[in-house]
Amino acid sequence: MMKIIFYLVLLLIMSELNCVYHKIGNYSDFDNIYKIAVQGNRAYLLGEEQDLVILDISVPNTPLFLGSCDINDPHDLAISGRILYVSTDDNILIFDIGNPQFPTILSSISFEDNWGKIKIHDSILYAQKDLDEMYMFDINYPETPIFLNSFDFASYIYDFAIENDIVFITDYSQQYIKIVDVSEPTVPILLSEYETRGDALGIFACDDLVYFSDSASGLVLMNVQSPQAPQIINNYPLLRDFKKLIVRNNIVFALNKYLGFFAIDFSDHSNPRLLGEYDSFYNTLDFALLEDYFFLADEEAGMQIIDISEPENFNMLHKFPLEAQVIRIKNDFLINSGGGLQVFDFTDPYEPELLGINYYAFQKNFVIRENHIFGAHFSNYGNSSLQIIDITIPTIPTIAATCELSQTVNDIVINGDKAYLSAAEEGIHIVDISDPEEPLWESTYNTPDRAKKVAYFEDKLYVADGFSGVRILDVSIPTNPTSLGSYNQLSSAVSIAVKDTIAAILEKNSEIHLVNVSDPQSTNKLSTIFPHSDSDLNSEMKIIEKYLIIQDKAWNELLIYDISVPQYPECVLSYRWNQRADTFDLDGEYLVSGNQHNFMVHRFDIPTTADDQVIKPSTDQLCNYPNPFNPSTTISFSL
Repeated sequence: MMKIIFYLVLLLIMSELNCVYHKIGNYSDFDNIYKIAVQGNRAYLLGEEQDLVILDISVPNTPLFLGSCDINDPHDLAISGRILYVSTDDNILIFDIGNPQFPTILSSISFEDNWGKIKIHDSILYAQKDLDEMYMFDINYPETPIFLNSFDFASYIYDFAIENDIVFITDYSQQYIKIVDVSEPTVPILLSEYETRGDALGIFACDDLVYFSDSASGLVLMNVQSPQAPQIINNYPLLRDFKKLIVRNNIVFALNKYLGFFAIDFSDHSNPRLLGEYDSFYNTLDFALLEDYFFLADEEAGMQIIDISEPENFNMLHKFPLEAQVIRIKNDFLINSGGGLQVFDFTDPYEPELLGINYYAFQKNFVIRENHIFGAHFSNYGNSSLQIIDITIPTIPTIAATCELSQTVNDIVINGDKAYLSAAEEGIHIVDISDPEEPLWESTYNTPDRAKKVAYFEDKLYVADGFSGVRILDVSIPTNPTSLGSYNQLSSAVSIAVKDTIAAILEKNSEIHLVNVSDPQSTNKLSTIFPHSDSDLNSEMKIIEKYLIIQDKAWNELLIYDISVPQYPECVLSYRWNQRADTFDLDGEYLVSGNQHNFMVHRFDIPTTADDQVIKPSTDQLCNYPNPFNPSTTISFSL
């Protein structure tokens, strides 16, 4: 009961998000990016392959390659006008980038090695060396930089910011903010130290304010009008490790490697609030802000471009801080499996109410039927199984029965009184569930590879079976399933959804095949769907009426395709969000999406047959004369 109260308290204190940031473009030809800087209409990237890449970002959703340069072991970069500085293991390289297609080395700083982070302020280059030292160089003449002085902190410099001739340094190893006067760079003076509660990470300074990340306090706002005696104003207790901060108009954008970035409004210093967040595709190592666009350096997916120009969100109703692995809605119940199984009253989608939790129910997938949940249960401590949970009393969801099957149950579908479960190496298990209190195993069909997702339609079971493709089984006699045919024109089948004679099959490279399965012995591909050049499609797909619904995790995007003419699938709706969806479900006009951190309720209008608008073809014709292949041909047309 105490845990239920804890969850209810979490739901009550969650800030209502009113900002949505969504991806509008990317540059994925150059991956493994770990540093990024932007200036004017250009982006400068550091990575492991081409080292330095320069892009034209004048049209943010279609960045264009301008030039590149090989650099050994680059660490950080900073820009001032047409001069680019890059720190490496051995030196600091100084480039003239006036012509971005051919960056030219002007000079280098190489009398010391082990360079790290670098920043520029008032014609002075501040450079971290050997983790614990700060070096300063006069760069008024970048061809001949002049060493000014250095400062040994005897501890690990994580990040630093410069404002009004003061350097603010986060000391990671000793948990301090160190404040140094550099008004006379040849004689830097330590003014004060502030001990943080946790690890001091990203930091940003503007005017007389300093924002920094404290792993034990969250985002902290400090008044440094008197740098000898800094004063804490307030903090927002978002306990994450933020490696970099950018502040604009009192909004702090805080970067977390695994979660993307968060936006916290500090306009009212006494009441900071969370505005929104963006869940990045993989591991985000750096970001830069230019006008209304964020440019994220992703460890695997290249440069991601996020639009923050229209942050207002009118679609999200609620956000819950609960892990969501599988979400299903039925009979006014919302069931979420993640950290156990939670039952919500979904009668009012604007105010879902947590009813009960069972901490021993973990499902790869499940089906709700009246007062029972039939789940493909997985366990790290024993055999996986068909698990049946009784929700007759929804405040006390109770495990009513189990049927031990395998250690790797992946998916479940139900038809009538039969449950069909995929079990990796073991193939398909068929279980009689006519009595939910006593489920009975009936038969097993061993597929050639690893059974993943399954779909049922009219006495046929369709199994996404990895490298062996899709296997089609006749299950009209459940005690004796037999093979009808297969489809294997793909590298590896991950998931499947079926309606009538059309199967949507997701393969490992995130391409969807639309396949005619009217004759299981002679299946044939009709078309493919691949929304973006870097799409990462979720294995969960749904077909509702004539619409295929898929989720693109690389773009945090829900897409709906009209597949009534499967040879020519048409995207009729794209819903871009700021959170990755590992699972989703629809209930009328409401969409619920979830991931490993939370799940959200959105207001969402799915197209239906009644809503379809018929566009009448134009009666205008193209007229060409004389011969259409003649260079002097004239083509007349009207719209």
